[in-house]
Amino acid sequence: MACWRCFCCAPTRSCPPRLLGELWDGAPPDEQALHPHVSRLRKVLEPEGGREVLVTRSPGYALRLEADQLDLLRFEALVIQARTELDDGRAAAAAARLREALGLWRLQEQILT
Repeated sequence: MACWRCFCCAPTRSCPPRLLGELWDGAPPDEQALHPHVSRLRKVLEPEGGREVLVTRSPGYALRLEADQLDLLRFEALVIQARTELDDGRAAAAAARLREALGLWRLQEQILT
């Protein structure tokens, strides 16, 4: 779960020292200890025959996702839409968009805690 949390917070790239710090309190082992965790995460994210999602990118790993596949990006897009709707005088539509964004945020809090 901690490994996934790193990627949710920084979807572009997570480096091994950051991941190791999340997985082990205190003095983490060397980077080789990270590989089994990344391997297990890949099995969850990339079912057989599925497209590669967790890719190795020097100096670490990156998630290759579409904008609608990560709640954080969907949240940001919904907030932008709500602002546009509010600027256009469509307060009810903006409120609906913000409720939808808030629902994503609350779901994320439940998953990470």
